[in-house]
Amino acid sequence: IAKSINITLLEKALDILNNRGLQKSFWIKVVNITCYLINLS
Repeated sequence: IAKSINITLLEKALDILNNRGLQKSFWIKVVNITCYLINLS
């Protein structure tokens, strides 16, 4: 289960980075925000 959650987190974070055109320097912030959003749902 943890592996699938990590994959989901990474996929969503990469999607945000790519669709918003953000630099890799935002990676940690995007992962944290993505984790927060997943936990809200």
